[in-house]
Amino acid sequence: MAGTRGGGFIARLLVPPVIVFCGVLALWENEGRFDYHAAARSARIVTSATQGATADTVALTAALDTAIPVPGEYVDQFPGYLVVDRRAEIYSWNETRRDNRTEWKQGWYTSLDNNSRNRGLRKTLSGRRLLPPKYVLGDLEVDPRRIHFVDEWLDIDTTSLDLSAAAAKHGLRSSGPYLYKGTGESGAPQLGDERVSYEGVTSATPATYFGRIVGGEALGKQFSIDGSFLSGIIGNDGMLHHLVKGARDEALDKMASHLQKVTWIVRGAGTVAIIAGIYFFFSGFVNLLYQIPLLGSLVSAGVLVVSLVLGLVISLFVIVTGLLFHNPLTVALPLALLVAGVVVFRRKANAARENVRESLQQQLDQRSSERSAQVQQSLESKLATLSSEPPPKPERPEFTVEDTFVNLARLALADGDLDKREQKYLVRWGTNSGISKDRMKELFARAKRDGATLTATHRDDLVLLACVAMADGTLSLRELSRLNDFGKRLGIPEREVRRIIVSVESRQPAPA
Repeated sequence: MAGTRGGGFIARLLVPPVIVFCGVLALWENEGRFDYHAAARSARIVTSATQGATADTVALTAALDTAIPVPGEYVDQFPGYLVVDRRAEIYSWNETRRDNRTEWKQGWYTSLDNNSRNRGLRKTLSGRRLLPPKYVLGDLEVDPRRIHFVDEWLDIDTTSLDLSAAAAKHGLRSSGPYLYKGTGESGAPQLGDERVSYEGVTSATPATYFGRIVGGEALGKQFSIDGSFLSGIIGNDGMLHHLVKGARDEALDKMASHLQKVTWIVRGAGTVAIIAGIYFFFSGFVNLLYQIPLLGSLVSAGVLVVSLVLGLVISLFVIVTGLLFHNPLTVALPLALLVAGVVVFRRKANAARENVRESLQQQLDQRSSERSAQVQQSLESKLATLSSEPPPKPERPEFTVEDTFVNLARLALADGDLDKREQKYLVRWGTNSGISKDRMKELFARAKRDGATLTATHRDDLVLLACVAMADGTLSLRELSRLNDFGKRLGIPEREVRRIIVSVESRQPAPA
């Protein structure tokens, strides 16, 4: 017993890394898999077998002989099919050992699990791929060995099939979509019952062959690929020996779609394998805590989350690096365009930031001059009062200074954070406008408390708001929305608001 437990623990340590390794290897090879669509597209177009005798690879479209049947073994024949796959299953027990526990599940399985509950059962039916002795495409005979298909596979109804003598010998009978053997029925199986199902690719004319012709017969072209022990499992054999329904262009479209589908299926399967391997590895240690219900459940959930995140990161890294390694030319142009775009964007952002900085400085200098004029105007007002003359009417109401500061603060807070450049500008502008630091704190608190709506003041403040919004070199959608809203309150159309923003960004005079 001790030896069994020790062996099980070692298996839990060794098997998960092997699963992860297989997943990584499958993803890596998948990104460099043989591109049979590209090979077919570059094949020489011929109209007869004799024309393609000297070519490396050919594409031949012709009338397909659809009368050649597929022999069925348990069925007399399958007329009108290019290929048929037979799946044989037995209703039996499957034993799974997990977390020092044994789980039993009864169902249909393609192989008979060697366990105590299946003792005495025997699987007599077998699955296999059924092919005709040859394909005839115009004057070309196509060897069915290692033939590849990209057309859709369809389930075959057994009720319309003629059973053979071999089927009678095995005791097979038609039962819905299956050929059935046993004492039960499809809906109520008994232990040891067996069943056979079929799926196939229907034949149609015309059809197109892609591959190589040798001695008047299509035998396919074997390309050299960097494969592994997983090549057969992921369908990467480097063979161009494809028979596709339809003319050349239609057939090429099917091959491209099939290649993309297979690539994504392997990506998904490889990712699942990596996640499962990581989870099984860590869960072997977490199971030591299974006696503590709450802690064990929490840790198990944490392991699942960590496995998902880590597995996805590893898978994405392998896929990206594999794509770059196997397809450098394909990836180089988009990558170069991306890098160039980033460089151009950064240069434009830096230039815009510098232009906005100068616009900000101009606004500060202008506000300082206005402040000096206001002081001078105040002195003149006092002198006019002493001389009994009416004071001149100020160009701007004094209360709009604080309203403008509140607007600037609200806009600076539009993205949730106050950028250092924006904060520095607010303080300098407030100081130049004669607002004390304590009063600025009060106004800033008011801006945070009262919400995001900007108070309508006057047109010149729109330039100030645009400067603050772009003090960090960028203009967010939220900031743009608030600028448009402010302009709308002042009767300024969005087109004019955008012109003011562009003038600030490009350091041009703002439109009057």
